[in-house]
Amino acid sequence: MEKIYLVLLLFVLSSCNTQVMTPQKFETVQPGMPIEEVEKQCGEPYQVKTMSSGFKEHTYIQRIPVSSESDEHEVYVIYSCKGRVVSKNIRLDPKGIDVNYRQ
Repeated sequence: MEKIYLVLLLFVLSSCNTQVMTPQKFETVQPGMPIEEVEKQCGEPYQVKTMSSGFKEHTYIQRIPVSSESDEHEVYVIYSCKGRVVSKNIRLDPKGIDVNYRQ
């Protein structure tokens, strides 16, 4: 019976695996690539904004621990139009984006 629970637990935990954008994955993103392929390789973006020009801005964030109290964020931005990548950039956000706000 314990083996069944263990197998079930492992199955549930394996389905919780989320993909994280990394510098290596970001390098594979190229202009002309379908945005669906980017999301398949890199996971869901943190945020998607539709700009007034019709372009979409897909933002991915990688948290980089600096100490036990703080971290920096690498911000990866991919621009798409009509479902295809047109541009990308990366920046280090030293003040970070507070994704885990605590009071």
